Amino acid sequence: MADYKSYLRVLNKESFNLKEKKKEILDMLQKGKKEIIGILPTGYGKSLIYEIAPLMLSGTVIVISPLTSIQVEQYQRLRETPLKTCILNVKVTGRIITGLDIEDEMVDMQSSTPIEEMYNTNLIFAHPEAIFNTVEGRKLLDCDRGKSFRTAFKHIHDIAAFLPDAVRLGLSATVSLQEEKDIVKALDLGKKVPRIRLVFCTSVIGMGFNSPSIDCVIHTKPPRNLSDFVQEIGRAGRDGRPARSILFYCKRDISNNVPEIKNDIVQYCNDDTCLRSCMLSQFGFEKGDMIDHECCMYCKESCTCIECEILRIEL
Repeated sequence: MADYKSYLRVLNKESFNLKEKKKEILDMLQKGKKEIIGILPTGYGKSLIYEIAPLMLSGTVIVISPLTSIQVEQYQRLRETPLKTCILNVKVTGRIITGLDIEDEMVDMQSSTPIEEMYNTNLIFAHPEAIFNTVEGRKLLDCDRGKSFRTAFKHIHDIAAFLPDAVRLGLSATVSLQEEKDIVKALDLGKKVPRIRLVFCTSVIGMGFNSPSIDCVIHTKPPRNLSDFVQEIGRAGRDGRPARSILFYCKRDISNNVPEIKNDIVQYCNDDTCLRSCMLSQFGFEKGDMIDHECCMYCKESCTCIECEILRIEL
């Protein structure tokens, strides 16, 4: 068990008694445990856990709580310590408001704390709404999701999709056994952290956009030619991992009266053999050796590898 006396000195709390359960939680944090639930009694001093956390871990600690008064009190107290802290609050027409005043449709608000300050902060206090409803909060998560958060508090696990490597610590008091199960379910603890992020964009992003984390490109209709299609699906798999392309279309999308439609994309959409070979042949290339079920949907149906044969038997 680690010695936390030095951290207490930094926080001007040498006289505080670090109780056993708090030590257990801090030990788990220090050992790298990613998912923790701490049900501790009222008055147990739960705030001390997340105040010590930024001193022993690298990165920034975000404390999401619904009560502004508690945030302000803790923020003012921590200003007397070396910890750099701030509050991600909500500002509307020059007025700072609490989370309880926020309407569902208010999704483009601002915080009185600039994003530059947050990037250099050890500990950030935030309303649930301030994370997703303010411009600064969305920049902090590097996302563009505008959604009222308090009315969907049970979906708090969504944050893990934007910060997949972050530790998730839930602290509460006097909850029943059923409520504890509900908290675990709401945070999706024990499950694989969701990494799904959906980005809607125009075809412009198909040229020169380089993001190593894209593993699927979905077209709602085909582009005007196969060259553009190859450029756009080439945004996926740039980190070397397997990636997918999904194309939705109807006959109207590839009809002769579509302006500037080229025959190569029409041929690709109508082809019912190997789509990879169809695409590559348009550019003078041939498909190399590969397992059929990793090629395209038509090749997958006819794949005779042992893995696919076993799957057909099981089905």
